[in-house]
Parts: sequence; C-alpha cells; structure tokens
Amino acid sequence: IMGEGSVFCRLLDEGKWKEAKLIMRGTTESGASPEQQREVNWRRILEVRTAGSKFSSFSLYWDTVQTCYGTTTLSNVSSSRLPGCVDTNHCLSYGLDQAGKATVGRLVTVLAYNSPDVPFIPLLYSITSVLLKQNICEEDCYSFITMLVAPPSSQNISYFTQSKSGWDILCLALKPLAQKYVKGSVSFLESEFGQEASDEFFQSWPWWIFENLELKFLSRVMDCYLYEGHKVLFRTALALLKLFHKAVQDKKGDWYNSTKKDGIHKTFASYCKNLNISPEDLLKTAFKIPRFSRSDIQKLAVKLEMEAKANKLQRVGRRTKSNEELSVDGGPDNRANTSFSTPQHRPSGTYPIHHLVSELLSKDQLMSIWDELPERIASVKPTLAYSSNEHGVSLTTFFNRVDKYEPTIMVIRTTNKEVFGAYCSTS
Repeated sequence: IMGEGSVFCRLLDEGKWKEAKLIMRGTTESGASPEQQREVNWRRILEVRTAGSKFSSFSLYWDTVQTCYGTTTLSNVSSSRLPGCVDTNHCLSYGLDQAGKATVGRLVTVLAYNSPDVPFIPLLYSITSVLLKQNICEEDCYSFITMLVAPPSSQNISYFTQSKSGWDILCLALKPLAQKYVKGSVSFLESEFGQEASDEFFQSWPWWIFENLELKFLSRVMDCYLYEGHKVLFRTALALLKLFHKAVQDKKGDWYNSTKKDGIHKTFASYCKNLNISPEDLLKTAFKIPRFSRSDIQKLAVKLEMEAKANKLQRVGRRTKSNEELSVDGGPDNRANTSFSTPQHRPSGTYPIHHLVSELLSKDQLMSIWDELPERIASVKPTLAYSSNEHGVSLTTFFNRVDKYEPTIMVIRTTNKEVFGAYCSTS
C-alpha cells in the first residue's frame, strides 16, 4: 500500500522538496493519514536534516547518561532535577507516565551537559515529550533534539531560540506579524479588552500551541515544524488567533462574555482546548495566510534585536515564581501560570559529581554548591586537586597541587567541626 508516509519519503528521495512540503501540510491529497506514517516521516526528516554527518549520537548519549547519573538505570531523579536551559514553569508531558517523565528529564539533562553553551530553551522539554509520545526510542529522541538545537548550517533552518534574549524576541515577534496579516483580530482584542491585556496575551503565544492544544493538533503541527522549522509555529499561532477572533467577535455570544468575565488568557486557553475543527482544518487555516515567509520573521527578529540593544523593548506580564517554588508539571491540566516565564536563577541540575566522595560535605550539599556554579563550569567533570587525608598537611604540597587548576572550590573543616569554603575563579 502506498501511504502518505511513503509518498512523502519518496518525494524527499527524489529531491522534490516543495511537493513533499505540500504532502506534509495536507494540501495535496494522498492515500493515508499522517498518523499512519508519522514515525517513518519523522525519521526520514531527521536523516535529511543530518545528511552528510557521520556522527553517531548513540554511544555519546549513553556514555553521558553514565557520566551524569552514575548509572544507565532510569530513576525519578531524572525528572525532579532539570538543567538550567529548561523553563521549569512550562514542563509539558502530555500524559507520559513517571518513567516517561524521567526519560524526558534524562534526555534534556544529557543535551545540556553536551551543549553547555546553550543557556535557555523553553520549548525543549515540551518538544522532547512530544517526540517520546510518538514511540520514538530514547536514543533517537536524543538525535532529534540534538538536530533541533544545532541543525547543519547548510540546511538554512531554525527550530529553537537558544538564549533568554532570543526567547524574548521570539515572544515579542508575533504581535507585529499579527498586525500585518490578521490586523482585524489585533484591533478587536485591543479595543475590547485593553492594550495591556492584549500585549501580555500576545507575548505568551508559544504556549498557545504547546500548552493549550490537544496532542492530536500538536502532533500535526510537529509534522510540519520538523520539516519547515519555527515559521510553522508562527503560522499556527496566527491561525488560532484568527479562529478565536471569529468566535469571540459576536458580542452576544458565550465566548465574548466569557472573555469579558475571565480575561483573554483563560478564555483563549479554553477555546483552544475545545477546538471544534479538525487538525487538518487548523493547518489549512495556518497555511492559507498569504505572503508569509521565513524572511518576514528574520527581518522582524533583526529589528527587535536592535531595539532590544537600544533598550527600547519591554516585556509585560506577571513575574513567574522562583524555581524553588515550581514543580515539574505533569501535563496541560496542572498549570498555575500561563504568562511568559523568566527564570530568576538557574534551577537545580544533575551534574557529573556522583563519583565524588567527601568527608566534609553530603551529596545534597555538593549538589547545592554545583547548582550555584556557572553553566560552563558545572558541566565539567571535576578533579580532586588536594585532600589533606590523601596528600598530607604541608602548605607547600597544597600550593603545588592546586596551582595548576582553575577555577577551584575549596572546602575547609575547622577543629571545631565547622565547615566553610570558597569558590576561586583563578589559581
């Protein structure tokens, strides 16, 4: 049987990229639904996006798991301690069980360990969860998120922002695009519900998709996102905005009254969770928006970045809770805050210190110290430079052994059993 997945793969093999794109979008009829061939399609996209690379992430992944956790056995610690690049206020798991959540935690931790130069990717956890929900094995999930974080430059495609400033620019970018392509929707929301509420609403737009849509909609968006990049997310958000405007503009209707009573955030979330159209219709609405291109996003991003450097950009909205007050969310039904998230400091992470044995510090104390270190330092496996038990109490020995290391962490216990220490940035 020649299903849609095989048609898509065949078109890729023949170099017919545009035709394959139309198949994936659903704008060209074919014999099978995307769900029937999703795993095959996604794997083929991964092969295309990493073409020419001889690098295998299989052994690297499990070696890093061993380094980070001291074992390859799955533990709930994986889901409770997450690296700093994850936004702990938005950890969507889409119905994964405890083992699934622990696997997602392990995947993002390994990625963070191997990519210490990537400080902040709020969508990473959610997208990893979606990949795992499609029954893609753990090693292949790691290959996917590695490719999404750093696609080959020859592919000319972007999936993630990788810094706090990049994320802010992404969140700010939708409203100017909406003013250009669905101007009536923006004007209506501002006139009826106020500009401040409207601005805050627009700046949370990535979570319209990843928090509010059911998995059947999100999976179809992911089909196109993996092939076309993050412009698909902008199109999807504009489509949701357009559909919501159509539903809420009747001032005698339930959606309008609900928005007046409960606000845009809550009502829009409810609308998205109860979409009365099919995933295919949502994509048709998204891809019917005319003259919308990747270059539009790139030009706007450059403009916003220049404004940000000139301190002309300002995010609005509620500050989120600190990471100590946040727990990993089990799914879309347990979210306390739908505004954008700005982490106040780096959350606890799992780092390669499980091999360390200290008579002065407990394991929890070691982890607490490691959580305060800069990301670039915390990801490096530490070396014991000096211990009085092993190397004696000579100051000459101490200076000779420590002098070649930097930075260092010094821990001292007094004769009164008091423990103190210091972080030394240079030798």
